[in-house]
Formats: sequence, structure tokens, C-alpha cells
Amino acid sequence: MNVRKLVLPFAGALFLAGVFLAWRDWPTITPLGEGYVLSDFPRSGLRFVLDGAGQKKIGEQVVTHRVEGRRVTGTVRRSMESPEVVGFSLDLVSGQVEYRPIEP
Repeated sequence: MNVRKLVLPFAGALFLAGVFLAWRDWPTITPLGEGYVLSDFPRSGLRFVLDGAGQKKIGEQVVTHRVEGRRVTGTVRRSMESPEVVGFSLDLVSGQVEYRPIEP
């Protein structure tokens, strides 16, 4: 039996499975303006605001966000170990982030 007839289809199937798994985990990128993007990882449910250098700018996980002119506001989980959610305000021009407690 020819080994090549078994190995090539198996290698092709492994390659296609790897491409499919990488495609499922690929983030959705939404531009926010001034070089900032919202990166949404659908499989894990994580959402990050990244600056132009690719660094996380706000907490650990953005829960909600709203773009208001040159400012992004919303709620964020600052630590993945803690269920605490706080509000944030990011000035897109200066890059300053302000955190504030959420009022019930």
C-alpha cells in the first residue's frame, strides 16, 4: 500500500481543521477613532479596547461601550478574577482613562 495516498489526505485534513479552529477564534475588529479599536473575541467572550500599539487600554474585559464623539464610555471588568464591574470613560484624543463606580 502506498503511504503517500494516506499521508497527504490526512495532512490536508489536519491543515483544514487548523484553519477552521483559527478562524473561529479570530477577533472582530471595530475601529473607534484616533487609532483605537475594539477587539471582540467571540469564542471566549472577551472584548478589549486597544490603542495604536496594540496594548490593552481599559481594564481586562469591556462589558458595554458607547462612542460619544471623541470619548468612549461604558462598563468594564477590571480583573477577570473579580466579578466587579465599573464604569469607564476614555478620551480618544489624550488617551486618559477615568474609572468610576456604577451607581445602583
